[in-house]
Amino acid sequence: MNDLDRKKSVIYVSLGGVSLLIGAYVVWRMFIGGGTPAAPTGQLPITGSVPGFPQDQTPTPPAPGSAGTSTPPIATLPPEAQKLLRLTDYSVIGPSLNKDETRALFYKKEGGGLYAVDFDAKNTEKLSPITVVGLLDAIWAPAGDRSAVQYLDRDTVKSFLHIGTSSVAVLPPDIRSPTWSPDRKSLAYLITRDGITNLIIADAAGKNPRTVLSNQLRDASIAWITPDKISFTTAPSGRAEGFVFVYSRVSGSLTQVLGPRFGLTARWSPDGSKILASFTNRTGNDLRLALLDPTGKELQRLPLVTLPDKCAWSADGKDIYCAVPRIAPSPDTTWPDDYLAGELALSDRIVEINPVTGDISPILDEGTLSISNLFTTKDKSILFFVNRTDGTLWRYKLKE
Repeated sequence: MNDLDRKKSVIYVSLGGVSLLIGAYVVWRMFIGGGTPAAPTGQLPITGSVPGFPQDQTPTPPAPGSAGTSTPPIATLPPEAQKLLRLTDYSVIGPSLNKDETRALFYKKEGGGLYAVDFDAKNTEKLSPITVVGLLDAIWAPAGDRSAVQYLDRDTVKSFLHIGTSSVAVLPPDIRSPTWSPDRKSLAYLITRDGITNLIIADAAGKNPRTVLSNQLRDASIAWITPDKISFTTAPSGRAEGFVFVYSRVSGSLTQVLGPRFGLTARWSPDGSKILASFTNRTGNDLRLALLDPTGKELQRLPLVTLPDKCAWSADGKDIYCAVPRIAPSPDTTWPDDYLAGELALSDRIVEINPVTGDISPILDEGTLSISNLFTTKDKSILFFVNRTDGTLWRYKLKE
């Protein structure tokens, strides 16, 4: 073999060796030495809790796709299986329940029509051809068969009774604070003339009105709390002292039971045996919530920062449901003025209060809802409320 052939052989052998080494390295990287790639970086999940409430002890499930698992299919619960459900996607006024408590009743804010929706939001029905422009409020009778509707006509507040689905009975202009008697047979309201406030009582059809009391409580609102008693609460403000009076139809007397208290608001139990009240210091700060007896004696101070307007008694008076801000508003908040003016952006949870023991239990703590207009079915199986942010109607199952 000459020198040229010898050199070619060396070159060929060397190239073959290099090729073998490269092939071996590729195989080693693919099947033997390749580690798992670094997980892509991203935003960590955000978690949190509400101080003072039980924490979820359920173990965290393995991430989809991890060892021993497969990615579960995405499923949406049907409406009847959901505990929390939005019943409307538009603003409502005066929500309540029908007599059989099978549907929620309300007036649609835009257009003022009367509607009913079932508790799973599957069927919504317009009940009346009557529409109300400038709708302000609707106060339903306990039986759910009629409502006192108030609306704004230019600068005048006008009212009528909406009986059934189509009957209408006009009420006097500029009435305030309509309220139904517990026996559903009468309607009371206030009319102020020349600085004097008159308490008027009419029958359930708005007929045969008669003045039963005249006083100078020009800014008061009323609530019919027992067959005999009607309460007067002065307009609440953290910058003014407030009072609660009770008028007895039997004796004709008007008795002061609460006040003077700054920021005073109150909500009576269904039997009139207790008052859920809130009040502040003289600058409208340091909101306090308390349970009192019907004479105004304090029974319990509750460690919650909220208003009776954001609470509801159960029909049997054995439970109170309250919407409570997750994060306490600024100490400089003027209660209830800032809330009533819509200047507080609240995200609420719902708690249940035992009015006998004062025990507080968590009920609902999800979403970013600003909760108002709470009410329940008589059997306390379903709680309803309005999201104050957009006026939509919601329901929450308390029992399955």
